Amino acid sequence: MFKHLITLTLCFILSASNIFSSDDIGQKKFNTNKLIKSKQGNNFTTSHALENPIFIDSWGPESFEPVTFPPAGWIRFTAANPPNLIQWSRITNGTLPPGWFTGYGLEATVPPGGGNAVSFITWDENGSTVNDLWLVTPKIYNVQTTDSLVFWISKKANYIDNLDIKASKTINNSASAFTITIALLTFGANSNDSAWTRKSYRLNSPGIVNGDNLYFAFREHVPDNRMDGGIIFIDLVSGIGSSVLPVGNISGLVTGRFSLAQNFPNPFNPNTTIYYNLPKSGYVKIKVYDILGNEVASLVDENKLAGTHKIDFSADWLASGVYFYKLVVRQAGSTAGDYTEVRKMMLVK
Repeated sequence: MFKHLITLTLCFILSASNIFSSDDIGQKKFNTNKLIKSKQGNNFTTSHALENPIFIDSWGPESFEPVTFPPAGWIRFTAANPPNLIQWSRITNGTLPPGWFTGYGLEATVPPGGGNAVSFITWDENGSTVNDLWLVTPKIYNVQTTDSLVFWISKKANYIDNLDIKASKTINNSASAFTITIALLTFGANSNDSAWTRKSYRLNSPGIVNGDNLYFAFREHVPDNRMDGGIIFIDLVSGIGSSVLPVGNISGLVTGRFSLAQNFPNPFNPNTTIYYNLPKSGYVKIKVYDILGNEVASLVDENKLAGTHKIDFSADWLASGVYFYKLVVRQAGSTAGDYTEVRKMMLVK
């Protein structure tokens, strides 16, 4: 009843002063006709971005595909007092988030490679008027300041909103523990950036040192979500390692498909590095053979996540000569057969 009274009062104000944006009317259920001060657009305050590196030893990406939410190792909580009733949740492609009307293009979408589900947060129809909602990753171990946190984001609805990316060295269930700021994303009034954008932030923020074990949090917050607060979607959250070589030194590595790079250096004595890329997770075997076809080393024999991986190979027990290394990838449920690639390398002592 109270919310309906507010609506009637605001509608009277609207007819008297005509200072409300017509773009907002009807988007939210129980619409309160939000006052728009100015068209600010978006203002992203970020740490240094690491875009499009050769990614090594990745964690994730988490695409929120399983029905159970949060995913294993993740948690969510509210720091609002009184608590919010709504929390970060999972939503599938084409579904309208709760609290919104149809006809405004606010249904969930997915980013490239994002499967059929994403994580989202929106305004709280029934709980606290303050939004302070947290979604926290599992602990990521041995973080380096040259590593990156990567994710995709889409914001919908023409209302002010805020998303902070924070880190904690201690616990994962208290806002006060997240003292490290990775990035602050602010969405101005009348901004509706429905397109998906990939964000990548190098983890060299003040307070992080090499070797830290960190939780990362996505915090959506507004002081009054009846007057502010849109819809924020995130997907494909990854932690990316930073063992990066110049692209020219990784011959034959192609991101976006299965590929095996030429080892570097080559010829080598006795240590060399091999890179390979997986566009999808799969069971990976990499073996080394001599010129007669005899297996001399098994480098990988396990499931691997999608991403670009590296292997440091030491051949100190082998004699000088030509050797071959072979990549075999088996994808669960695939009818296309195994992917296989072979390359030659030379050991010179």
